[in-house]
Amino acid sequence: MRRNTIAIVATALSGFVLGACQDLNVVNENLPDTERALQQPSAVEEVIKSSLPIFYGAATSNSQDIWGYYPIIANEFARTAIVRQFQPSAEPRVALKNDPLADEVWLPRSPWDRHNSGLANAIDGLHRIINDGLRIMTLNPGATQVTDNTDRARIWGKVLEGLHLGYCGLIMDQCPLYTHNDVLPKGYDDLVKWEVEHLRPYSEVVAGAIGVLEDAIADIDASPAFTLPANAAPVWVNGYTLTNLQVRQLANTIIARLLVYSARTPQERAAVNWQKVIAHTAEGLTYDFGPNLQSNITSSFYARLQGNGANDNIRPHYDLIGPADTSGAYQAWVQKPLEQRNRFDIATPDRRITGPTPTSAGAYFRYRADNLGFEESRGTYNFSAYQWYRNGGSSNTGQLRLLTVDENNLLRAEAFLRTGNLTEAARLINISRNRQVRIGTTNYPGLPEVTAQGVPQSTSCVPRTKTGQCGTLLDALMYERGIELAGTDPYRGWMDRRGFGQLVSGTILHMPIPARYLVSMGLPLYTFGGIGQAGAAQ
Repeated sequence: MRRNTIAIVATALSGFVLGACQDLNVVNENLPDTERALQQPSAVEEVIKSSLPIFYGAATSNSQDIWGYYPIIANEFARTAIVRQFQPSAEPRVALKNDPLADEVWLPRSPWDRHNSGLANAIDGLHRIINDGLRIMTLNPGATQVTDNTDRARIWGKVLEGLHLGYCGLIMDQCPLYTHNDVLPKGYDDLVKWEVEHLRPYSEVVAGAIGVLEDAIADIDASPAFTLPANAAPVWVNGYTLTNLQVRQLANTIIARLLVYSARTPQERAAVNWQKVIAHTAEGLTYDFGPNLQSNITSSFYARLQGNGANDNIRPHYDLIGPADTSGAYQAWVQKPLEQRNRFDIATPDRRITGPTPTSAGAYFRYRADNLGFEESRGTYNFSAYQWYRNGGSSNTGQLRLLTVDENNLLRAEAFLRTGNLTEAARLINISRNRQVRIGTTNYPGLPEVTAQGVPQSTSCVPRTKTGQCGTLLDALMYERGIELAGTDPYRGWMDRRGFGQLVSGTILHMPIPARYLVSMGLPLYTFGGIGQAGAAQ
């Protein structure tokens, strides 16, 4: 068989998931026959379901290309480890080596492959249902007779299609814009040409994904009620039974996330359609979404965030938790030259960060006296005295929180803040800010409520700016989002912080098409990142 690097749209059109082939030569003569493989309704249902584990594999897979890179370049979490022969946390930031033979090429390729593969599975199933008229007559868990589950499969497929397509737009500078409405002519075989002709900038890709999700919402409204069963992985959402109305809420919050996090700069963030965010968050999540972790669904991201070994060395960056400090230590740390920065203890009334003393465990974070796994030669500015511990140290129990009620509230809060309703923005921020937390057997009050004017002025105000002032309402929002949503999605902090203008100068704003695909598509190589360069934080 002649081998060939297949452009990812070939994955989308065939349902084939790319492997780690290193070849740069061309042709795949053995693309799976999707029509033959998806003859059975149960097979169609399974291929649609499989799209969700592909999505949360960004946190559960053992590849550092996602969870070992994106939270680190965001300064959401700190680390000195080398990933793909490159130290993501190193400053000054440099351009990505988007070269076909560079190991770094996997940093954009991993999300490109993952989200296009998830998109492929959803669309393949939808084509059989929508275009071929296949009815999904399947046996529900515990049932003795098959049921017509066509509406459920079709709608869930659209939600997952919009999720993966949207993430391609959130991460990459451009992607092929391909939805279930696109059907290639019979016998069409120049998939690479098709892909090149359908490349679109991220703004159009995100808009296309939102259109798919809005279609899913309209489909829910026009269809009979259904339920996603709570059976185990890899089907549906492990451990949770979801109604059609809960799926509708999920689609609305995904749309809000796409609208807000797609902004690459503060200027783009200001120009977001905030009225649309208000409309979708009004109908967004009232429950936390994500599968239950278990022996065969384990989170490598959680393991590294909460572990005790030398390899478990991802800790919260002081840019994330430092604004909680009321002693002046964070401001002193910021003012030092980079090479003179080192770990420090935080004094704070925020019991999510610490207990009553700087070295006692908080509700979400705990103190670490060691620097295990951190290399001094790679910059003590990456050292941190604290560890995210919100899941109690476990990576195989509890819920893998992918999208939450708090995120929906805080996206909504920003929309009200941007449109001038500061009172409502403050109310939404206070839901998590003022919430009581529990450490061991003791309950502690949350932080004092913010007002439309911002954080109440006091000697113990949180958060504080880098110059030591009590924060504005926007500062409180950014802080709250960081603390409450840390650990939910390896990309999330990077996406959010670029729109707030919080990334270190030179940090890459979005990923180029991976070099190996540029070669196969006959397009020139290009890249982003580096101080003063294109596609980089200023």
